[in-house]
Amino acid sequence: MVIGLCGGSGSGKSTIIELLKEQFPGQISVIDMDNYYIFRDELPYEKRRLVNYDIPESLDWETMISHIKRLKSGHIIHQPKFTFQTYERLAETEETKPNEILIVDGIFSLYHEKLRNLYDLKVFVDVPSEVRMERRMLRNIERYGRTAEFEMEQYFEKVKPMHEKYVEPCREWADMVISFKEKKNEEIVPLSEIIWNCL
Repeated sequence: MVIGLCGGSGSGKSTIIELLKEQFPGQISVIDMDNYYIFRDELPYEKRRLVNYDIPESLDWETMISHIKRLKSGHIIHQPKFTFQTYERLAETEETKPNEILIVDGIFSLYHEKLRNLYDLKVFVDVPSEVRMERRMLRNIERYGRTAEFEMEQYFEKVKPMHEKYVEPCREWADMVISFKEKKNEEIVPLSEIIWNCL
């Protein structure tokens, strides 16, 4: 079963995946779309950090789609690893094995038609903008040592307008929408039931 899990930055997609892994132990593999950002190695760090990573053109679609197809065919793949610590692709890769459930996680996971055609279920996570902004800011300050000023600037100049232009319209392709709740375990109940019924 291949699931496309879409939602804006800070919508809680990773948390949903972790909760699903608890319910389906050993049965889930994940394609993290963040790993497929194009490495702008021709640019120094100070310029790479200003690149707009919230547009579809920032992704290596060809490699990602080929990897999903290989997993569906039962083959092991090696995902590239991209870090927002330095905005570069790392030398090491991440081995990913085919599994009963494959989740494609990313803000653009429902954007590309070729990608949508590979899914058995398309899910959109609907979370208010102010909640996503707060989550993203706290995460990036803690994980990457960003400043609040930098995060606010990034959010209002790139993340929010690109979400409205590219990510939010993907909602129309979704088979189901998970709406924001304070308790994440309540959000995934309908999704869990669908997965159980399909396995």
